[in-house]
Amino acid sequence: MREAKRCYSAAQKEAIETFGKELCVSAGAGSGKTSVLVERFLYAVVKKKIEPERILAITFTEKAANEMKTRLVCECRERGLADFRRRLETCYISTIHGFCSRLLKENPIEAGVDPYFQILSAGEAQILKHQVLDRLFESSADNVTRLAALSDYGEEKVRKMIIRFHEMVLSSVEGADIFKRRDLSSRTKEVLEEVRKEAEGLSERLGPDEKTKTAAEMKESLEKILEILTPRANPDWTFLETLNEAKRGLKRNLSKYKEEVNSLHALLDVWISLALESMGEPTKMEFEKMCA
Repeated sequence: MREAKRCYSAAQKEAIETFGKELCVSAGAGSGKTSVLVERFLYAVVKKKIEPERILAITFTEKAANEMKTRLVCECRERGLADFRRRLETCYISTIHGFCSRLLKENPIEAGVDPYFQILSAGEAQILKHQVLDRLFESSADNVTRLAALSDYGEEKVRKMIIRFHEMVLSSVEGADIFKRRDLSSRTKEVLEEVRKEAEGLSERLGPDEKTKTAAEMKESLEKILEILTPRANPDWTFLETLNEAKRGLKRNLSKYKEEVNSLHALLDVWISLALESMGEPTKMEFEKMCA
């Protein structure tokens, strides 16, 4: 095998030769990322003796996948890697869609799918979405909520809204659960009690002996949090803005209280997250009615 003639920087060489841990290479356009990936692929096969079929290379686009394959072919030819060049045809270098498609087609029985399935193009998927929406609107006569939405906003706006909802579901880690309603009252109450307990404890610890400006600001913030964050609190955007302002007054630069302040910050973040989810419940209820 002939060695590569290309020269790499120390950072690029480290990215090529480092194995056994996760790596993230961040660099601008034209900086040589693809060249480094190609070289890393070759290094894994030639130096580390990793079977090429056991390497997965995922790209964002088909164009990028084809470019990577082309560069690997050229490098194999230049370096006399005839065997690797032949095996390159079966390597996993593709987009995520291409990889998943190949995986399902190679294991159709285990996956429970027709091995001759096809991936919809973006255009075909868009047409299918609109066909489904057409059928949905045609069957909306018996659904008062759907009729009201169509009457108030018009078919085109409702259509766009539903498509947007669908995109949100696809891009969300939670998937369809993003619109699922949950009973948050007990958890919110528990966190509220923890917040108040932590805030009261920290307030007592600060005591009258702490005379610094930071301590005074923290005391003021704690008093504000305890004043507004009660079991009867009914959060809205203004309420959360006030709470966040008080939270910002809890400085982390007093080392003696750093652990308590960090704990209180974390608890407040949890409570605010639960409050935001509760504020979205009416929207989820309307969404459920539309889907009924």
